[in-house]
Amino acid sequence: MCVTTPVTLLEVIDGDTIWVKKDGKKVVVEFEGIDAPELDHEEKKTQDCLYDQKKAEKARNLIQNILSSAKEVGLIIKEEVNEQELRGKSMPRAQLGQELIYKHLAVEGQGKWCDLNERD
Repeated sequence: MCVTTPVTLLEVIDGDTIWVKKDGKKVVVEFEGIDAPELDHEEKKTQDCLYDQKKAEKARNLIQNILSSAKEVGLIIKEEVNEQELRGKSMPRAQLGQELIYKHLAVEGQGKWCDLNERD
């Protein structure tokens, strides 16, 4: 049985990371089982996989559109990494990760994006 924890969406960081408010605390949530390209800020343009910025923006925008239009947002928490970091699935659409994978905006596994994707 899955237990959904109600949260308030604060910010979508990228395709696999969001900030939420849970029990009055700001917590970062990494979507379990997927890795999407990181969204770099102008001052951090030294990271590998810079060619993936457009995909990173598309992934973030997709998650933002889906979650911001939801009446309620909840989490199925899979792991509490620490007090301020969780791994889990987001509701209302627990299959968000699969949607990103289907649209080639994420890959299965944690931390695998750069290893599995080559320049187009």
